[in-house]
Amino acid sequence: MTAANATAPQRYVYIGYRGKENPTERERILHLLDTYSTTEGFVAQYIPKWIEVSPNETVQGGLRTVQGREALHARLMKKRLRELGGDSVATIPEERRQNEVPFFSSPDRTDVEKLKALSDLFGDGGAFLSAVSDVIDHIAEDLLTKEMLRTILDNEMESIDWVQGMYRTLSAHQAVPG
Repeated sequence: MTAANATAPQRYVYIGYRGKENPTERERILHLLDTYSTTEGFVAQYIPKWIEVSPNETVQGGLRTVQGREALHARLMKKRLRELGGDSVATIPEERRQNEVPFFSSPDRTDVEKLKALSDLFGDGGAFLSAVSDVIDHIAEDLLTKEMLRTILDNEMESIDWVQGMYRTLSAHQAVPG
């Protein structure tokens, strides 16, 4: 965790169920699959633009893996959503698109700036993913979805660890004189 995000409020990948009061397990699952898959798909779309402008092959290599995971997660969750009879209705707010796509695809922004933005966003990785973990912990009937989501979270922690580790590494190299 960086000093900058030590005082920042913790952010979350998923803010929880939004809908009718006292939702069923299925309704909670459908909501999570829809919103989380939309976020993963969005991230998977803009990471290639970052890879294209990154001058650092180490960053490019790590980002390829992260992008592949994000795209896979989106596909798996969308497929499961359809299997359960759900509809994909979630969207990424236009303001978020207008902020993130230009930032991460800009050759004028350094990899350190981009990694810092994500590292600060994640903060504590476990806390960042906690709302998804909470849904998983409360799934009693749909064991296929439960295990799929659990393994997706394992991947997410690997990606978060890579982003935060690469940020620390590049920041330390940047601070070293000549």
